[in-house]
Amino acid sequence: MFGAIEPIEIEFAAAMSASEARQKAVSVLRERAGRIKIDKDEIVVAGFGSSWKARLFGTVLAGVQSMPREVKVELQQGESQTIVSVLVRDTFGFGSRFGVADKLRQLMHDDAFALKRALSPSEHG
Repeated sequence: MFGAIEPIEIEFAAAMSASEARQKAVSVLRERAGRIKIDKDEIVVAGFGSSWKARLFGTVLAGVQSMPREVKVELQQGESQTIVSVLVRDTFGFGSRFGVADKLRQLMHDDAFALKRALSPSEHG
């Protein structure tokens, strides 16, 4: 089966304001080498990887980190916490064709759960 890898979606509560959660999310995404595309009150979007590197060098030389993907973080302020929704999606669409589907899925999972660990450290998973 060729095409995009299924997105990874998680949702959790963070015991902080939406503003604090946004700042922390931006920090985590930058630490993981994300390029911030959108940074607004209730949404942060970061791009990862490079389609030209993945095409030119392939994942063997460029590494699975080069596979393009996007992380979208949506924040909804509650009374005493912020609901955080994270969506990580493959933006290249050829992960399965290059034989790196499992590695890309794991990388996307790691992207999502790095945010959960940073924003909700009392919950592990």
